[in-house]
Amino acid sequence: RTSLANVLADRGRWAEAESLFALARDARRAIYGPRHGAVASSLVDLGLVALRRGDAAAALPRLREGAEVFVAFGDTLNGVV
Repeated sequence: RTSLANVLADRGRWAEAESLFALARDARRAIYGPRHGAVASSLVDLGLVALRRGDAAAALPRLREGAEVFVAFGDTLNGVV
């Protein structure tokens, strides 16, 4: 899902990319729990899409939460990013 979402984002298809990144985030939360590096990666992806489409207000909380998870659980990053 995230590979396709990245392609869509690169083509400016923000709504489709955001939808796939959200699906990936939700799946990762269900598998790993809310405080895992894979979830953080999805949050950062969602934040970057929001930023690229010009919505800094939506981007900031996603980027902040993703960064907090990465910092708190750095040992879960292997193979995620």
